This record gives sequence, structure tokens and C-alpha cells, in this order.
Amino acid sequence: MPKAAWWIAAAALLAAAAAVFLASPWPDALETFLASRGLEGSEAPLPAPAPDYAVPGVGHPGLAGSLAGLGGVLVVLVALWGLGRALVRKGRAEGRGGSGS
Repeated sequence: MPKAAWWIAAAALLAAAAAVFLASPWPDALETFLASRGLEGSEAPLPAPAPDYAVPGVGHPGLAGSLAGLGGVLVVLVALWGLGRALVRKGRAEGRGGSGS
């Protein structure tokens, strides 16, 4: 992986860990919409891995939120890395190179 990609990944992880302290305590748009429709207490179709943007079982709210943010960013980074690898392999198999030139 190029050196710039490592810096971008590190910056994304740092932003995810710090962003929890900048988050608004007010409900987000989805919560507001559901409350306006009387659906705020309805059952979710799938269980949330980090309900209310916090890792369950972690006592400190700031740490719980930071861990949830880090986990989310790691999932996205790994998914995008895998997608990129698959696309490069497909491009090479079709004779398009894939080296960025």
C-alpha cells in the first residue's frame, strides 16, 4: 500500500476517535423523523452493533463513543481496501493494467 494511503487511514482513524467529542447531544435527523411519526420506540429490523454510537459494556461514554467510531472507520477502510484489490485484479485480468498509469 502506498505511503499516502497509510497517512489517510491514520487521519481517518484519528478523526473517528476525536469526532465523538464534537458530536451534538441533540437527536439526529432520523431520530427526529421517527419521533414526528410516532415510531421512536419501534423495534429495529436488525440489532445495532454499537447502539447510540457507543460500544456496549464500556463505562466511560467518551471512550465508548471513540471505540464505536474507530470500529466503524476500520470496517469501512477494510471494505474499501478489499473492493480496491478486487477491482485491480479484475482490471489486470482484462488487460487494463491496474498500476495507475
